[in-house]
Amino acid sequence: MKPMFHEEISRLFKNKRWLIVGILALLVFLMGSYLSQKAINDANIIEEPLQHFLTILYYSQFHLITPLIATVLYSDAAMIDHETGFSRFIYQRIKKQHYQNGKFIAVGLAGGLSLSFSTLLIAFMSFLFVFSRCNFSFKNCSFVSGSFFAGPFSALLYSSKPFYFIYLLICGFLYGACFSWVGLAVSIALQNRFAAIASPIAGFWVWSFLVERSNHLPASADPLQGLTPWNSVDNVITIQTQLVQIFGMMALAYLLYKLALTRRIFS
Repeated sequence: MKPMFHEEISRLFKNKRWLIVGILALLVFLMGSYLSQKAINDANIIEEPLQHFLTILYYSQFHLITPLIATVLYSDAAMIDHETGFSRFIYQRIKKQHYQNGKFIAVGLAGGLSLSFSTLLIAFMSFLFVFSRCNFSFKNCSFVSGSFFAGPFSALLYSSKPFYFIYLLICGFLYGACFSWVGLAVSIALQNRFAAIASPIAGFWVWSFLVERSNHLPASADPLQGLTPWNSVDNVITIQTQLVQIFGMMALAYLLYKLALTRRIFS
């Protein structure tokens, strides 16, 4: 399995779609900056760097863009291999199980890395923006820091800003992997590589809308709320909730992936 996994990792990092991930992160930053400045409507307010970063994510509706960022990089890789005949070629050299497991791991890694990378890029641009407004010196700069954009984990934010940011990166990686796995599984089940990108976007948007509008579905049932806890003003999103969401999506995606491989394409 190691040679196959090394091949997948090489293809992942040489993927030209990293540019798309970077462009999407830039658009999130620009949109969030514009909308937040328009909402605050006070040019003299300079937010604390991490708070400004959360404000950008909030106003840009970052949680709605995350399924696209997570899937656009590599989630259709299995279907591309199938359509180009690469999978049949590789089966002559390694076991099917090794290829399938290597593909699943690589797709999850791609989704996690793309979402974490975009989060880092947005944070970096946000930091530069605040730094420029302070005339490139934080010594004589007075920050305004609110409490609204921290969500139920505000205590963690105020106790340790670096740890809170690391926590957000970990969330992005885990949820990004799950979104990418869902796209992989659905694309194989439908035998359509475009479903790898479209299905998580449409599926999670519709589900999030239903949770928000329904009186019977709790907010904890929405993975987009778990991924972006700063959007939640109630204490419905907890570490336990996030773990249930992550392992639930992971298990469902893996079962659908194995079922699709067995019954449709590789039977």
